[in-house]
Parts: sequence; structure tokens; C-alpha cells
Amino acid sequence: MKDPFNFERALEQAVHHELAGFPSAPVSPSARVLAALAATQSSISHPTIRNEDQTGIARRFKFLAVILVLGAAISYMAMKLVAPNVTPLPSMVRISPPPQSGVPVQHRTPIDTTQAPVIQKPQAMVTGAPRKTIGTWIQAPSSGFQPRYWFTTSEVDGKIYVIGGTSGVNLDTAVQVYDTKTGRWVTIQTTGTFTPRIALTSSVVNGKIYVIGGSRGPELPQNLSNALEVFDPATDAWSTPKTTGTFTPRCVLSSAVLNGKIYVIGGFDTRQDLSTFEVFDPKTNVWTTPITTGHFEPRGAFQAVVVNGKLYVVGGMQNGRMPTTVQVFDPVTNRWDSVHAIGHFAPRCDHACGVLDGKIYIMGGSTDGRTPLSKDAFQVFDPETRTWAVPKTRGRFTSRVYVSSVVVNNKFYVLGGIDSTGNLVNTNDEFEPPAIR
Repeated sequence: MKDPFNFERALEQAVHHELAGFPSAPVSPSARVLAALAATQSSISHPTIRNEDQTGIARRFKFLAVILVLGAAISYMAMKLVAPNVTPLPSMVRISPPPQSGVPVQHRTPIDTTQAPVIQKPQAMVTGAPRKTIGTWIQAPSSGFQPRYWFTTSEVDGKIYVIGGTSGVNLDTAVQVYDTKTGRWVTIQTTGTFTPRIALTSSVVNGKIYVIGGSRGPELPQNLSNALEVFDPATDAWSTPKTTGTFTPRCVLSSAVLNGKIYVIGGFDTRQDLSTFEVFDPKTNVWTTPITTGHFEPRGAFQAVVVNGKLYVVGGMQNGRMPTTVQVFDPVTNRWDSVHAIGHFAPRCDHACGVLDGKIYIMGGSTDGRTPLSKDAFQVFDPETRTWAVPKTRGRFTSRVYVSSVVVNNKFYVLGGIDSTGNLVNTNDEFEPPAIR
């Protein structure tokens, strides 16, 4: 004879019958536990339950159902109280390419997302003290700054010089200057010749800005530039030094200064990303290709910075994938090494980068060559601990792609680019960290 008191069946019937007034409320764990405990107690107290009076069974069943309903009602009310405070996560907005104008709209190397998962990789937890607010973002003055992207920036005597790039219609020839002391933008009148181009790089040596490489139009071999032109802020004049040695024409390259020499790294030659590594000496106007050990991974649309006498390379594209490794070059040993970092770096290209207090800050950029990052757009790498982190800040950084940045008096300025709506902007985000001891 079958057991007339099948608890599991009775429980499901009670749920169906008694919770009719709470159709969206799940059976709470507490209700299930109370019901299970009651059933256990019943079986222990009455081992001969099969022979019990049906009225007693119904009475106990009703008691269990009441407990179940109360538990479900509590869960339902809790959901109603909490639900209004839950904000849905924003979805990633896909944007159109930058305005067409006969200039390249993005780095043409296809991205292999199967080799380089971007957003799905979970962020590693870094142990230690709770994160503290490390600084504040504010909107610095931008009136007078013409929106542009794929340009380069350099700092001389507290002033930021914006050179090259495009406004989406024509290649920009104007040099615009932001005075960080007065908060004013001006477009200066220059003499000499500057070759208009995009996706170029620049470095400062002895107060002069050396502007190198880039593309004069769409990413075609004939448009790649091997130009090296010098801008002197003291005279507002352009000059073209006569050089010896060889510089490889390329775009979306990067450069940095070590021991008074300009190290020009990587780039794109319209077919592939490059591991090209060349050095320019402003004293002799000579290009050389140093003999190195180790291996520099081919990259384009990345950033290179100097920390404690070593050259660090971060982000970019690598022939169809997005590298996450940080690479470092030691000029003393002429050796490249890859850093085994702790924590999660959000892969990106066409971003901004700078150094404060011995740490590398990386800002903005894109995972597909068009859409600005919506998560982890602002990250910091500590070369001493080899650790990535997402700093906690006040204010808001406007995530953009094709941006450029510069450090002036221990502050970041992140300029221009294309925002998440696909618009060219003249945004000037300023980041001020706490006082550096």
C-alpha cells in the first residue's frame, strides 16, 4: 500500500494552492527549511503515521502550508522593497565609424576575438588594503580647442601642444596650445612646413617637439610618412633636419625618450603590425637600429612610456588580436622582456597613457577600433609590484577612442577623440591625484 502522506507531493500542492495570491514570489529557502523541519519532527514523533487519523494529517498539513505561505510572503515583500533600487547594467553602445573624409577610419587589422577575449575575462582580485580614492576627474576648459582625433600631444613649459590628426573633414595643420596655468586655448601662427598627417607620434627633447611618422591619408603604402619635423615653441617655427640612417615609414606608432634619444617603436605598414625598433639621436640627427635581445611583440595603436629608466609598452593591436602583456625594454642591457603581471588588464587600442609617481595610467581606447571602453576605461599599472588595478576616483572620465594625453605638473590631461555616440569631441578631462610625497 502506498504512503497516504507523501510529503513532497503535498508540499507542491500547497505551493500551487496557497500561493495563488503571490504568483511572482518564489518559494523562499526559509519556508522550505521550516516545512522540512516540521515534516522531520512529524515522522520522528509519529513513526506509525500510515495508521494515523486522516484529520490529524490534514491538521498538520494545514500548519505546514501556513508556514510556507508566511515564508513566501516575506520573500515577496523583500523583493518588492529591493527591486526598485536595482539599476540595470547599461548595454554596450555600438557606434558608427568616424566621419568619412578620405582619411582612415580605423586601424585596418582585423581583430580575432576568439584569440583575445576582451570583456568576458573576470577581473582578478588583488589582496591588500581596501582601495582608497586616488584622485579626482574634472572637466578642464575646452573652449577654443577644435575637435579632432588621431593627433599627438606634447608638453613644453606647462603648455600642451596639439599637433596633427583630423577633424573628420581635412587633415589638421593648425597647432593648438593649451596653457594649463591660465586655462586658455589658442591657435598659434607658425612658420616653416609641417606635413599634415594622422596616427603620428611626438617626443620632446631640449624643449623642442619632434614629430615623427604617421599617414597622409587612408592606410595605403603610398600615404605612409617617414617625415621627421621639429617644432620649436620658442619661435613657433617648423624645421626639417637633414638626417642620416633609415626610418621605416609607418602609422599608429609610438615613441619615448631615453637618455636624450628618441626610441620609435612598432606601428602599422598597411599590411601588418610591426616589431620595428629604431632610435633617433637629436644631437647627431642619425637614425640607428639597435641590436637587442629578447623579443618585442609586433604592435600598432599602442602606447610607450618611460618609468625609472626603462621603456614600457602597453596595449595596442597585434595582427588580429589584442595583447594583454606589458613589455619592457632596458637600455642598459638592450633587452626586451614580457612582464608577468597580477590582476586584469582590459585589452584596448588607440588609447592614452601617462606616468605619475612611478605608475603607468592608461585611459580610454577601444576593443574593436571604434567603440570606446565602457568598463575599466581607467586603469593603473605599478611596475614595482607588477600589478594592475582599477583605481577608485571622484568625478568622471569620459571614455573615448583615438585620444591623446599629457602629464603637466603631476596632472593628466586627456584630450579630444571620439565618444560613445560616435561624435568628435573637444573634451579636456583633467585628472589630479592626491599630493605626491
